Amino acid sequence: MLVRINEIIGAKGLSRELGAKIKLHIGNTWKREPITLDFAGVDVVSPSFLDEAVGHIIQKLDDMEVRSNLRIIDPPMDFDRVWKNVLGARRARASSPN
Repeated sequence: MLVRINEIIGAKGLSRELGAKIKLHIGNTWKREPITLDFAGVDVVSPSFLDEAVGHIIQKLDDMEVRSNLRIIDPPMDFDRVWKNVLGARRARASSPN
């Protein structure tokens, strides 16, 4: 499934609320087929946006499964740093004894 972020929500701010729109758009499709997030035209991505949009996926899959099932194309500048922060936070949450 190809998800063109800019076509669904535009290039504005990419807040947690907009991440929720992407999460709804993806639905449970990620359980059946790989998801490709296309960030063409998006200049900045926030940790809260990524966490809301795909945090539920990365929390349920191991690192190899994430790489196989969640692809990123045309990421905005500084995406890797933000992605690593979100991934680390979700992994910590998943391993927490709460």
